[in-house]
Amino acid sequence: MNSHLYYKTGKMPSRSEKKDIDQLYIYQWAAQEYFKEKVVGLKYWFLNEKNNPFQVEELATSSDIKKLKEELLLIMDRLVD
Repeated sequence: MNSHLYYKTGKMPSRSEKKDIDQLYIYQWAAQEYFKEKVVGLKYWFLNEKNNPFQVEELATSSDIKKLKEELLLIMDRLVD
C-alpha cells in the first residue's frame, strides 16, 4: 500500500481556489495500472509552508480516472493533428 506525495514549491492554495488535482490522479492511475500498487492516499507537500505543509486529497474514483483518460486522449489527438 502506498500514499503518493506530489511536491509543490509554491504557496498552498486556499480551499476556494481551483486545485491541480489531475496530476495527483495521473500518479494514482499510473501506480494502480502500471505498477499494480494499491494507493491509499494522495497529498500535496508544499515545501515553502512551515506550519502544515501537507494538503490531503481524496483518491480518484474509477469514473474520475476514466474521465481523465478521455480528456488526455483528446488532448493527444489535437496535438497529433
